[in-house]
Amino acid sequence: MTSSHRVYVESGRRRVFAAAVDWPGWCRSTRDEAGALVSLVDHARRYRAALGPAAEGLEPPGDPSELEVVERLEGDATTDFGAPGAVPAGDRRPIDDAELGRLAVLLEASWTAFDRAAAAATGHELRTGPRGGGRELEAIVRHVLEADRAYVSRLGGRHREQADTAVERHMSGVRRALLDALWARAHGEPLPASRRSRKTWPPRYGVRPVGLARPRPRLGDRGPGGALDRLTSAPAPAASLGHGQGHAGARGEPGPRRGILGQDGVLAG
Repeated sequence: MTSSHRVYVESGRRRVFAAAVDWPGWCRSTRDEAGALVSLVDHARRYRAALGPAAEGLEPPGDPSELEVVERLEGDATTDFGAPGAVPAGDRRPIDDAELGRLAVLLEASWTAFDRAAAAATGHELRTGPRGGGRELEAIVRHVLEADRAYVSRLGGRHREQADTAVERHMSGVRRALLDALWARAHGEPLPASRRSRKTWPPRYGVRPVGLARPRPRLGDRGPGGALDRLTSAPAPAASLGHGQGHAGARGEPGPRRGILGQDGVLAG
């Protein structure tokens, strides 16, 4: 059977990730390569459902034979900790405005899915882990916010906010800064003086961790403008924390442990 989805594999000593080359955020891990590829196939429909129209054109594979491993990367301690960290060669290729716009729309769709999940979970108790651990909803949102701030820096961007800024406004500012940084790196704009001594991510790779860091705070059984206008003329889903209706992929089943980050972001659980 002809392979229809290109993937790369990142292998650590105790954990292996399989990730789709062309669909950032569609990424799964287990303890070996075969298991990671099976898991990637199993979660394809959930990935597509979470991103909605932004994932139009993605045909979920029926089995691992429809996946083509185009690159194998050596992982490190970050891999074994539970996060992919190696940059595939394909992500270092130049990127044109059409592809940059497509990635921006996928990024916005992941933000929308997260916001809707957070809105749906507001006021409800989240299921705890087996030993009672996990983050509460507010802590999940702040964790994602701080992660995205770090990704702005890794893309060579900057974002500063007043300490008393509301979370919703802060999140919106960080997201604008991410899109601005993606645009700047893709078009070869010089780095700010304060970022020149640090190695930055290529723009294709820069979308991957942002798409991954979307914990999905589902209910338990107990209970924009700026760079995007330059990136694409296609309408992007609105991303407004706390104002969505429902959340992507919910089927009423018990939610994941409170505050656990999924290996495919909004598709955790």
